[in-house]
Amino acid sequence: MSGPVPGAVPGRRVVVDGTDVTAEPMELSIGTAAAQIFDVWATGGAGTPDGPPAGAWSLVPPDGGTVWRFAAFLPGQVGDDPRAGMHATPTVDYGLVLSGTIALVLADGREVPLRAGDAFVLRGAQHTWANHGDTTCVISFVLVHHPEAAEG
Repeated sequence: MSGPVPGAVPGRRVVVDGTDVTAEPMELSIGTAAAQIFDVWATGGAGTPDGPPAGAWSLVPPDGGTVWRFAAFLPGQVGDDPRAGMHATPTVDYGLVLSGTIALVLADGREVPLRAGDAFVLRGAQHTWANHGDTTCVISFVLVHHPEAAEG
């Protein structure tokens, strides 16, 4: 990716109990879906403090924890193999498409079109994302660690 897309990821300013908390977006590529990711807040199991995620970035929250993140999927991010980047996580994911359109690509190759205002739940399903549109798609995700959720 060539750098952040101004305004693509909402937020960047997180207010917790009236106090500003600094957080920075990062860039990520999962298969052919290039995205900017902004992790807002995470909770963890024993020994993991609540707050903006620190240290190395992880797709999944800590054991017994949660993570709230925004992802901005850039337009035209579709390769020759629509299932490249297929992954499953040991989480239950709640998502809300805030702007744009995107295809949720499932393990069987089926594409489920989503648009602004659509909500979805993923329970460990193998999936990836494809933005066939010409605008950035922004999604808010809450991932809840749930080891039994992963299909493999």
